[in-house]
Amino acid sequence: MKIKYLIQLFLLLILLGSCQNEKDTSNQSINNIVVNSPLAKLISRTTQNPTQDDNVLDNSSAISIQLPVTVTVDGNTVSVATPDDYQVVQDIKDEYSNDNDIVYFDYTNSITIKYKNFTTQVIHNATQLHDAIEACGEDDGFYEIDCISFNWPIAMNVYDSNNQVANTITIQSNQQLYNVIASLSNGTITSIVYPISMKDANGQNIVINSNVELETFIDSSIDSCTEPSTSNPTFQSILNSGSWYVYYFSEGENETYHYTGYNFTFINGGTTNVTKNAVTSSGTWSYYTSSSSGQNKLNLTFSDSNLHELVKDWIVTEYNPSIIHLKHLSGGGSEIHYLDLKKN
Repeated sequence: MKIKYLIQLFLLLILLGSCQNEKDTSNQSINNIVVNSPLAKLISRTTQNPTQDDNVLDNSSAISIQLPVTVTVDGNTVSVATPDDYQVVQDIKDEYSNDNDIVYFDYTNSITIKYKNFTTQVIHNATQLHDAIEACGEDDGFYEIDCISFNWPIAMNVYDSNNQVANTITIQSNQQLYNVIASLSNGTITSIVYPISMKDANGQNIVINSNVELETFIDSSIDSCTEPSTSNPTFQSILNSGSWYVYYFSEGENETYHYTGYNFTFINGGTTNVTKNAVTSSGTWSYYTSSSSGQNKLNLTFSDSNLHELVKDWIVTEYNPSIIHLKHLSGGGSEIHYLDLKKN
């Protein structure tokens, strides 16, 4: 066992050295999962405790309410025993347009909330519930991806560079994997031992052999896991509203700092104004659906040479009125570059 551990440690130290000395593609080639990376966020959304389905009760995607509970809404008392009863509450809210639609919980026997990381808290009054939700911080508007799932167990290699500790752990549940991802730090190297398998939205097993395949599978499943809404604004109306900045950029490692101070205004008609330190430059944009892949794409060009890495055909993976997620496949599809734009 000691010899096995030393060999494992030696291999992970070599792996660490390659991470520090190779710039663009090393993180993806060795399947590291990087803190706050798009893949880490996608895994978190796939394994988190689901918190969106009961928003009709708590108006928050930070927590879920453990059933059963009794609520009062617009003067009607409803016993919510199963998720099917959410629709009863929604129907009451939709009945009239001139009432407040506020859901009041019956705290006679207290209620229990569950966070995304599966921890629970007993709540005794409305003030405690409000404070618990507020403590979770701002919601980015991107919810759980719960129509796909990992097949357990899976193995992960973990190396803590701060303490020089190497370990291989076995993951047996959503809760365990979610909390491994949540505990990632800049001093931790974590990777999945491939191949693994997952169930798709139709219940079929899919074999996955790399981070790129994992990210692509989860990303392509989002539409299947999300109910379409006819009330959402279009991508172009969102893009043309307000100004944006680079919230995240990666070509194998986080290089967001290159774009600090840049602000982008995308003007209806296909032109872009770019400002930094009161200096203005120009650019163009176009939004289209690829005839070959069927993917929605955003093509960006800029006159400022410092923005040349952003000049690409970006795949639009997800968006809401405040954040746009983009990605670009490079190296024959073996690498994924990421660009997140956030509204100022």
